[in-house]
Amino acid sequence: MLASLKEMFAELFAPDEAAARADEPTLQLATAVMLVEVMRADPSKIPLAVEESLRFEPPVLFLFRTATGATEIAGCPLPAGSVVNLCVQSANRDPARWSDADTFDILRPVKGHVGFGQGNHICLGIHFARMELR
Repeated sequence: MLASLKEMFAELFAPDEAAARADEPTLQLATAVMLVEVMRADPSKIPLAVEESLRFEPPVLFLFRTATGATEIAGCPLPAGSVVNLCVQSANRDPARWSDADTFDILRPVKGHVGFGQGNHICLGIHFARMELR
């Protein structure tokens, strides 16, 4: 996709301007435009785009929880009553779970993100939100 973005910039701007204008926000906007075109051509990709959007930019960035009992997380002792900050965006970009985790890719296999929480703490509006996004 990067090659096609460079081609698009080359067509829009003079060659010396293309490099100057190909900054990250401009690339993100161009990518978004291309993704809209992909979804218009194949609407079956819309649910993939919704899930990738929720993984990449979750509606909630962090949550706080209180440990109800003493435990250990990744070798770090956690006494009962400790407050834990759960970084949802960090979890959704964990390179141990997601290949090329910092890249927005609507063709990525859906693995289950934590954009709406998990388990007993999952968002009650999850299905309505997905419906609205689609």
